[in-house]
Amino acid sequence: MAVSSSNLIRSNLLELGFVIEESKCEWYPKQTIVWLGFEWNADMGILKVTSERIDKATKIIEDVLESVKSGQNSIHVKVIASIAGQFISMEAAVGQAVNVHTRGLYQDILSRFNWHSVKELCSKSIEELKFWRENISILNSDHIRVHRSSSDLNVYSNASVTGYGAFI
Repeated sequence: MAVSSSNLIRSNLLELGFVIEESKCEWYPKQTIVWLGFEWNADMGILKVTSERIDKATKIIEDVLESVKSGQNSIHVKVIASIAGQFISMEAAVGQAVNVHTRGLYQDILSRFNWHSVKELCSKSIEELKFWRENISILNSDHIRVHRSSSDLNVYSNASVTGYGAFI
C-alpha cells in the first residue's frame, strides 16, 4: 500500500511538471529516518536530535565557556540567541528541561540594547551553558508520543420543511 501510494504521488508530481531531486526523496517505507534534524526511529518509538546538531551546539557552548573562562564574559547577543534557539528547537527530543534551563539565556537576550549588542552573561546563563555541556547527550532521546482520542461523540439531528433540531 505504501509503495503504491508513493508511486502515485511520484507520477502526479512528474505529470504536474515538478523536477524531483531523487537524492532528497524516500520512496520506500523505512523504520528509521533523519528528517528536520531529528532521527525518527519508528521501530523503537524514539526521537533523537542528530549527532551533527548536538556537536554544533556543544562546539558553540565550549567556545562561549572558554571565552568566559579566559575573562572575556561579553558575548554577542546574536550568539546567545542562536544557542537558546538551538535548544528550543531540540525540545521534542530533549524534553521540558529546555524550558527550565534556558531562562537565564533569555533574560540576557531580553536585556540587550539591540541585536548588535555585546552582553555580559549573567551567572545563571553560565550555569545553564555548563548544564547543557554536561547533559545534552544524556537528555537526547524521547519516546514518540502518539495522541489518540478515545472519546465517543453522538450527534442526533432531524429536519423538516418547517424546522430543524439537534443535540449532542
